[in-house]
Amino acid sequence: MKVSENDLLQGKRLVMVAMSINSPRIQRRILYLESLGLDLTVYAFDRCLYEKSGKLNESQADIRIVGKMTSGLTLKRLFTEVTGFLKIFLRELFRRKDFTYFMGFDSTLIAPLIGIGRHGLLYEISDLRFSTRHKGVLSDLCCKLENRTLRKALGVIITSEGFLEELDKRIPGISAKAVLLENQLPPTVANQLTRPAEPTPVPNRIRIGYIGVIRYLDVMLPFLEAIGQRSDLYEFHIHGDGYEMDKIHAVCRKYSNIFYHGEYRNPEDMEKIHSDLDLGFAVYDNRDYNVRVALPNKLYEHVFFGIPLLVASGTVLAERVAKWGIGYAIDPHSPNFSGAFLDSLTIENLMESKAKCLDVPEDKLIIDMSNLKNVMEKTLMSA
Repeated sequence: MKVSENDLLQGKRLVMVAMSINSPRIQRRILYLESLGLDLTVYAFDRCLYEKSGKLNESQADIRIVGKMTSGLTLKRLFTEVTGFLKIFLRELFRRKDFTYFMGFDSTLIAPLIGIGRHGLLYEISDLRFSTRHKGVLSDLCCKLENRTLRKALGVIITSEGFLEELDKRIPGISAKAVLLENQLPPTVANQLTRPAEPTPVPNRIRIGYIGVIRYLDVMLPFLEAIGQRSDLYEFHIHGDGYEMDKIHAVCRKYSNIFYHGEYRNPEDMEKIHSDLDLGFAVYDNRDYNVRVALPNKLYEHVFFGIPLLVASGTVLAERVAKWGIGYAIDPHSPNFSGAFLDSLTIENLMESKAKCLDVPEDKLIIDMSNLKNVMEKTLMSA
């Protein structure tokens, strides 16, 4: 009798704890795990973002929202997390769990209360919120708490190889448990999209765009001011949502060449959005260690559509951009970083970068999640 590739995991119960049900990355992870035949229960918080991007209507998983909260470390958020974790604890205390899957540091705080699952615990890191490079009692405590989860984990899913230097420093040999799943496009999403065959021409004004959660405004706003002062050469388009939208609306009112388009649907709107851009803005605060080592989904989405990126120097992202020849790096803390870059950019150079984006093979842009499945199956076979 031939055994199907999903038979080992079929019916096994996996309990996931996620800090944001709104994240496209988390939603895609849920759909993938469900496709493996797992009996999937998801406990998650609603971060009140990505309202148009929800893709879980097609999911048959048992998804339970245990609280709503916004960004920032506040007493209200702490209360929401504690009450949410209490709900999970009371429901899961005596229930069978074959696997547990924790997404993000906060979610691991409940791990000791609900157990690690008969066959193991999976821990996914998409951001290094705390590290040995952050000095202070809070960072030290949080690293110790996270280390406890790392040691117990069957697999540590990371979205950037840049995380390994920090993790190996804290727990030597942890890289042996690492499962690298960069924020690439899932095959199911890529199949819905059409990649351009050749670079799109640049119009009279170069169109720069930002797509995603709007943050790091201390970096973005000076750049927008420089764009606004060069309305004959540039325009800037913003797609997404955030928690300081009053500042975005104010700069849009101030300058006629800066546009806010609101939330978007991913992947339904991605093709149209990228077709109206010439350069993607992905400049974050490179003083933040997490920014220096992370690889965001923008890298793969922009390159898929032939759109170069502008990123912060001194980061793993900047290294990848330089390696592929697909954009530019600037230091957001150098004097006049915005104006100096904008005054040096040429259409000819931009077109060369667009062409190099389309030279990047699709297999570098589309995720292969089979390693995650293999980790779980290997555990079952050795049980």
